[in-house]
Amino acid sequence: MLASDILLSHEALGLSFLIGVTLHVFVFRHGEWDLEAQRIITVFSLALAAVVTAAVATPLVAPKVSGPVEPARPIDAIRAAGVLFGVLTAGIYSSMMRYRGYFHRLRRFPGPFLARFTNLYVTCRVWNRLHLNEDVKKLHEKYGDVVRVGPTEISINKPGAISAVFLETDCYKGPWHNLNNLHPMVSMQMVRDKEAHARRRKAWEHGFTSKDPLRDYEPRVLGYTNQLLAGIGARAGDELNASRWLNFFQLRRHGRVIPGPRDVLNLHGACILITVAGSDAVAAVLSCLFTELARHPRESKKLQGEIDEYLSRHETPEHVSLSKLRYLQACIDESLRLHPPVPSGVQRVTPPEGLQVDDVWLPGDTRVFVPSYTQHRGKPTRSRASRFFAEPDDFIPERWWLDGRPELVRNAAVYVPFSTGHDVCTGKQPGLMETRLVVSAVVHGFDVRFAEGQTGDNFLAESRDTGTLTVGPLNLVFTPRKGLEVWYLANSTLDVAVEFPSRPGRTLQDSHDAANVWFAVCYESSAPTELMYRYIIHESNARQQQCNL
Repeated sequence: MLASDILLSHEALGLSFLIGVTLHVFVFRHGEWDLEAQRIITVFSLALAAVVTAAVATPLVAPKVSGPVEPARPIDAIRAAGVLFGVLTAGIYSSMMRYRGYFHRLRRFPGPFLARFTNLYVTCRVWNRLHLNEDVKKLHEKYGDVVRVGPTEISINKPGAISAVFLETDCYKGPWHNLNNLHPMVSMQMVRDKEAHARRRKAWEHGFTSKDPLRDYEPRVLGYTNQLLAGIGARAGDELNASRWLNFFQLRRHGRVIPGPRDVLNLHGACILITVAGSDAVAAVLSCLFTELARHPRESKKLQGEIDEYLSRHETPEHVSLSKLRYLQACIDESLRLHPPVPSGVQRVTPPEGLQVDDVWLPGDTRVFVPSYTQHRGKPTRSRASRFFAEPDDFIPERWWLDGRPELVRNAAVYVPFSTGHDVCTGKQPGLMETRLVVSAVVHGFDVRFAEGQTGDNFLAESRDTGTLTVGPLNLVFTPRKGLEVWYLANSTLDVAVEFPSRPGRTLQDSHDAANVWFAVCYESSAPTELMYRYIIHESNARQQQCNL
């Protein structure tokens, strides 16, 4: 008998299947295995190699059983070992599918049938469009307030979900936050250990929430807002990809304000944080707000009136006083409600003892999402006569005024666009500062409308839910308002050296008003994107040389 025949016997195959079931029940069913694929493959490969070696060298390592056992040819040994491990894998997955489908602790929660077996269900559902927020909302409309969206994942749309999961709880960040372990760097928002997160958060809080740093930060924002205005002014009346320009503005501005020294790897992680959670998020907020203003001319005119009246009393915008403008803040709040920066929510894991959310008990070690988009836009149904916001899909800034239409806000507790609790966004205050300054300056100087062929619907259709909201192209036309000059910050100065690719050998050196430099760049370039990046590099180098000197 050949050793390969023993490996393919019914007894060996049955034992292999049983070992697979045992591995699932006593090993893989417990703990987190999301990032252990490499280790699992290594262990299985070594075991496979050991079986093949034993089959090839049987006379040396195995006693004779029921007659002589001849060594197998290498190819036969590999084939037999492959079948054996295939059966073992089948045992693991058959036990896993049976457990997830019919015996799992989440089996009583409704949801798509396939979602209880694999996370690939949601992945396949959103693969083409990446509109997870809309798909989750549809699932809640079909299955109710608590939906099982994965084998161990629950999406919950209860009024008390925010408080239960983020405030009065021992919930912790889920394994999704291990994503950064694919690189030797850890950004602050991905740190799962609460004590380590708190230590690293202190530096960000000092830089982004204290009054003195914010006061020092404001002139920088004003200077870059000035440049943005100049760029828009240079293309006044022409089609402009506003979302792209707003993203440029944010990338340049955030490159200057990461607080505090770090070791190299953590600094790389901080760069990811400041780009994704900082520049991309604020650029998305601005893009969505300008979309709503272009869709709603009446609200845009009303906002212009408030800004005009404000600037008649102030020489230049100033954040503290801008924050008191009711309609400006109402427009920002309403845009954040319709287009939350994190549409599908962030992952948390319930404590081992479980979690009570209103009238629902969630078992321990359950991965939970509270979907912001669904909570902000949920509609009444027969079983749920009242949702959290009336007329949820309409842009109505007055809903945020006590003397406006407050009846449209039925439960303000679910409105937390910057998260809440220990994980509230550290960039909330600077983000609001940037938004107020940019919107007030642009709205005061320009009328905003969609370019030909652009609508709010196709902008939203091309936007993506990639964990944070990633906006699509937004082609707008900014028309200077009659009788008004675009506001610029008079004392904004930059030492820059600008190179013009279209005219080799010519550079522009200027340390005057930033608007002058930006206008020159815009008028000289037929490729603003390329030139803008060159401009950033040269400006950065100039400042670095000054620091070195």
